[in-house]
Amino acid sequence: MNLRNTVTFLAVFAFAKDAGDSLYRLSGSGMTALRRNAGSVTAIERSKAERKLRREFFDPLKRAGVDDFRFLALLSVAKKFVVLGLLRTEEEVQDYLITVSKVRLR
Repeated sequence: MNLRNTVTFLAVFAFAKDAGDSLYRLSGSGMTALRRNAGSVTAIERSKAERKLRREFFDPLKRAGVDDFRFLALLSVAKKFVVLGLLRTEEEVQDYLITVSKVRLR
């Protein structure tokens, strides 16, 4: 049986086709894909970077009382990319948030 002719494949293909632009924008217009191959980082280094970013960047923004649910959602996505090792520094997170926000505002 050819996978392309299955109902599951056709459903996933239709979803990806409809949501592709949104998923691309959420990736920071490909920014996270570029970071993926930027060199290997050990789990310990990634964990240290994540804790530092949480303490110095993410937590202060949340405590600032930001009420914009869209911003908090993007912040959550950025935090997940940090956990995955796709964003590693505060500058990368800021660049990601700015890139995604610019696309969103168009």
